[in-house]
Amino acid sequence: MQLLDRSLRLDYAGYYDRLNGWKRKNIEFREGELDESLLYKYCGLWMNDQIYRLLMEIEKHLTDSGLYRREAKHHFLEAKKEMRRYNALLPSRHNLSDERFAEVMQNMEDLLKPSLDILCFSVSQQLLHHDLTGELNSLLSKIVVVGMLSAANKVIVEHFREETARLVGVPSPHLDFLYMERLKDDMSRLDAALFPTLQGIDLTESGEVMKAFDGAVRKMTSKKEFRKAIM
Repeated sequence: MQLLDRSLRLDYAGYYDRLNGWKRKNIEFREGELDESLLYKYCGLWMNDQIYRLLMEIEKHLTDSGLYRREAKHHFLEAKKEMRRYNALLPSRHNLSDERFAEVMQNMEDLLKPSLDILCFSVSQQLLHHDLTGELNSLLSKIVVVGMLSAANKVIVEHFREETARLVGVPSPHLDFLYMERLKDDMSRLDAALFPTLQGIDLTESGEVMKAFDGAVRKMTSKKEFRKAIM
């Protein structure tokens, strides 16, 4: 009877919480040679690489147009700080040599950049309909595309978490370092500070923008294109 009483007092819920906590902390996906199983990770890495490139271009636009000041400067510097945090983590999150990693990123650039350029152009064209031209058009187009890439990256990371939950019972945080939520929020604040009269415009209502975005995402998540990049 005493044994039965002790058995009834077992903390089953606590045990499974601790077990799941251990899994989340210790599940690692050790990379061997690059193969198709790493498509989503490297897709996310490439998107963040593009976000970094676009941030540098945004900074130049802000400087050239005389807008790199006050509230806009503050929000941009916060976004840049988030990018520095990510870049500091990056070397420890892949097992490639610097040369091989740079080669893969460049290969992906060669294969995927044209579809991203189409997206930037489509956003720019839509902004022309709202009488935004020249330097300001280029600036806002890139801010918008940074937001879209951040959102796409989040979807990829969430998909990975769902897949690992399905396979091992708990979502793995292995790709969480790719999230750019804070940077995306800073870009939204920068957008609002620079273009208050354009707030409320939904570019997703444009069929051309969404067609270009869907095309870019399909290309980025194509196993065929990824195979070419890692050959």
